[in-house]
Amino acid sequence: MNEKKNGPYKKSRMGRFQISLFRNKKIIPAKDDFSIEREFISERACIQYSQYVQGEWRRQQIWCSPNEIRDLVNALDGLNT
Repeated sequence: MNEKKNGPYKKSRMGRFQISLFRNKKIIPAKDDFSIEREFISERACIQYSQYVQGEWRRQQIWCSPNEIRDLVNALDGLNT
């Protein structure tokens, strides 16, 4: 896992679109001597669309899971059939 804080661990850009993947690690400490510390890793994706309008950049963002991006790819592929 990427040790860099708050930044994406993977990023791709094509035209006006950029997709960034983020990982977040959360540690839940043990409550007592009989429980164990637990670690959860969550992944989120940010899809950004940028355009230059009237002298300024406007950016729209959609946050979702990486699996939902795969669903989007499949839906776009379905348009080509």
